[in-house]
Amino acid sequence: MQKRVLLLIDTSRAVGQYYIKGVGKYIHTYGNWRIYVPTPRYLSTGKVNYKKFIEENKIDGIIALDAIEQQQLSDIHASKIPLITHSAKSQNKFVKYDAYNLRVGEMAAEYFIELGFRNFMFVGIHNYSWSKIRLDGYKKVIDSRKDLCLYVHKLQNLGNNIKKDKYDISELLRKVPKPYCIFACNDDVGFFVLEVCKDFNIQVPEEAAVLGADNDVVVCRMATPPLSSIKIGYEKGGYEDAKALNKLMNGDKNAFKNEMSPMPQYIKTRQSSNIIAIDDPEIKKALMFIRENFKKPIQVSDTVWATGLSKRMLQLRFRKVLKRSIHDEIKRVRLEYIKDQLRNSRISIKKISQSQEFMHPAHFCRFFKKSVKMSPLDYRHKYGSDY
Repeated sequence: MQKRVLLLIDTSRAVGQYYIKGVGKYIHTYGNWRIYVPTPRYLSTGKVNYKKFIEENKIDGIIALDAIEQQQLSDIHASKIPLITHSAKSQNKFVKYDAYNLRVGEMAAEYFIELGFRNFMFVGIHNYSWSKIRLDGYKKVIDSRKDLCLYVHKLQNLGNNIKKDKYDISELLRKVPKPYCIFACNDDVGFFVLEVCKDFNIQVPEEAAVLGADNDVVVCRMATPPLSSIKIGYEKGGYEDAKALNKLMNGDKNAFKNEMSPMPQYIKTRQSSNIIAIDDPEIKKALMFIRENFKKPIQVSDTVWATGLSKRMLQLRFRKVLKRSIHDEIKRVRLEYIKDQLRNSRISIKKISQSQEFMHPAHFCRFFKKSVKMSPLDYRHKYGSDY
């Protein structure tokens, strides 16, 4: 029997677009659903009466990613039909939206630490819970290191008094020792931060590296310079939520146990953060040598030769500055490239192996699995666009 499903998903931004793509993939593969959506906002003459809409259309289930007012949410709950909602206001048991946001913040901090930054900034939005949780994750990692400094700014007037918000951020940017890194709570805020940097002649990424979140490709590419961003698995989240709703509508009350959550997957580096924030010239030489030659089977000794320092001296300075060994850095850069190829291309694993000059694909697979704890094929299935 065909199920009637109401989708409350705002597709004006990448979060909703990625999410609905996952929902659609499940529907077209497994779900015998008839989809209902409210009248688009630009055509709507007023608030939607969801209670009436649900009754008139005999809705069997709802997925709500959109921001819904409390009364509308109460009307939906009162209908007692299966619901999976990502609204922070909801008390529904089928909710887990903010779990991944802590990890988003942690990932941003770890990324900037790997680039060598010591001065960190966060720009969030006042009164948004997901922004606060991303800050919590960011702060958690930074606070674990005594040699790092964090500066926080929360936008109060975005959309109402942009001029004041720009001035407030610029005042803080003048005080933070350069170079510094800025984690913006999402890509819209990241775009705004880049505009502030242009207005006040702050060079990006040379003086300030900027990272957003959600990887809204249109916003990131439109930014000047293009904005780096954290890719989050909203497609997978939409797919899993649709799968859970289908089970709920078929009477399985244990279909969704709050473990579902769109998790951060990787960081797409663009020009806004493509820099090494290291003062030590010899360490910079070593890092540049690794970046330029990582596809070859280079060794620690090759990196040492490129700097002119002794092996012991370079190793000591490397660990002091980056908190990791030369060998670890070579492996890290190689793995990041391999992961990117597995996520974002259809290049065969054999060809990826050959591009890294592995003697045999089996050696490549062992190298990858030992480091990532899954095979290259499993990684591609989990994090690639086709899951």
